[in-house]
Amino acid sequence: MTTELTARLLEPDAVVGSWALDPARTKVRISHQTLWGMGTVRGAFADVRGGGELGPDHSLTGVVTVGAASIDTGNATRDKHLRGPRFLAAEKHPDIVMTVRSARTSGSTVELAGELMIKGVREPVTLTAEITASTGTTLAAHVTGSVDRHRFGVSGNQLGMIVGPTTVDVDAVFTRADRTEHAK
Repeated sequence: MTTELTARLLEPDAVVGSWALDPARTKVRISHQTLWGMGTVRGAFADVRGGGELGPDHSLTGVVTVGAASIDTGNATRDKHLRGPRFLAAEKHPDIVMTVRSARTSGSTVELAGELMIKGVREPVTLTAEITASTGTTLAAHVTGSVDRHRFGVSGNQLGMIVGPTTVDVDAVFTRADRTEHAK
């Protein structure tokens, strides 16, 4: 993200209003070390929805919901395990929900503080966002972070093969949800 885009994001009238997540242009990916750190499993979620509100006081709130059953790692057997009770428990807990409660700039990034819910367990998390595009009608961000799956009761780990945190990598595109014209 450039400093110019960060400054534009924080201009009160530039992006104030309601924003809807564009599921067709948003990609939610995860990766995790496996085989005792010798390999990486990568996956993506196809079902994503949400939105947010940017206030004139620089406040930011929002919710992004991911369908747990939509995980796709390219391996049907592994995906079935990931949807199962030892991992995401998608049948009992169909949604993974990130609720953003606040944001603050930190250099050229925006720190998003909020709460993540997986398997019905809510834990505080902080993610880092870089604004990659900003127009009057579209806002794009690259969001990254790490999640300790054990905090959420995600316990599947045959023979201790899964090590470290899960990396979250999101390319999110938001479009104006309100019809109010805002100054640029």
